[in-house]
Amino acid sequence: MDDRFVMGRYYLPADARVRREAEGRLARLFASRGFEEIIPPILVGLGVAGMDPSGGWLGGNCSGANGLGRSGALGASGGGYGSSGGSGVSYAVLTRDGCLMTLRCDFTMPVAALAARHLLRSGETVRLFYSGSVFRAQKPGSGKQEEWRQVGVELMGSAADDGSDVELLSLAAESLLSLGVRDFSIGIGHAGLLEKVLRRAGAEGERLAEAWRALAGRDFVLFGKLTSGLDQGALCALRMPVEDGPVSSEPEAKALAQTMDALRERGLADCFRLDLTIARELDYYTGIVFEAYARGAGNAVIGGGRYDTLLERFGASAPAAGFAIDMDSLVCAMGVQCDA
Repeated sequence: MDDRFVMGRYYLPADARVRREAEGRLARLFASRGFEEIIPPILVGLGVAGMDPSGGWLGGNCSGANGLGRSGALGASGGGYGSSGGSGVSYAVLTRDGCLMTLRCDFTMPVAALAARHLLRSGETVRLFYSGSVFRAQKPGSGKQEEWRQVGVELMGSAADDGSDVELLSLAAESLLSLGVRDFSIGIGHAGLLEKVLRRAGAEGERLAEAWRALAGRDFVLFGKLTSGLDQGALCALRMPVEDGPVSSEPEAKALAQTMDALRERGLADCFRLDLTIARELDYYTGIVFEAYARGAGNAVIGGGRYDTLLERFGASAPAAGFAIDMDSLVCAMGVQCDA
């Protein structure tokens, strides 16, 4: 008899207690900042999951960030939703009436769908938070988990303009601090600016998609191999300071500098750094993106950013941004830092 757990994911009492307490503390923090809880379904249709039946990506802006076509490149590569290469749809479920569904690969897509259809009205803003499991199929033998818990927030509507980036970044830092995690760094990048740099270097089509996935996986060796034949002078912008480097005159770079100034005014500048190599796996991001790493955790503990065109996929038009906390990585960091 095969008695393995389907996703190989379970929490024994002591571990479960730590996670529940941490999730409860985060929920109280988010509620105190005006966010309300939402509980989206685990099973979602392929459209809500950002996939068409053939496995292609249907993201909020199929022409990619700033209309440059990155989404099309990534979708055509077969990576698909929630993928860092070859994951595709997570776990498909065929219902009794013949509908093909999938286990949710992240929360932002289903939360965006629910907000667009039931909560967003012209000129209004919704602040939402959630918690639960997400599922992504991994390559055999990769050793990566296929189920993990997330807690996160989404800010959608009129107040979710670029000025709200500082609010979300501050809340991300406060989330870690509230749980005793103090040794961390949050890198801030920009999806549109990264794409500009890669295209100026000559990356197009499949090469652009592969280079993007390499950065999303923080595989700089692979990224170097994939871009070895490109314009290295253009690529050097990724390694130079944003404020006074080759891209400093770009509007996205100026916005990043202003964001850092605002964080500095809040006394949080030491928690953040600008990093143009940050690329998120999920291809709906259009603006600022960020990832937090903490001592004791091998993976990013927080990831998020701005996705101003995603709501259009579900019939609404409004700016939006958010972030998700990987509770498994966060608990690892808590175990090291809080017990030290």
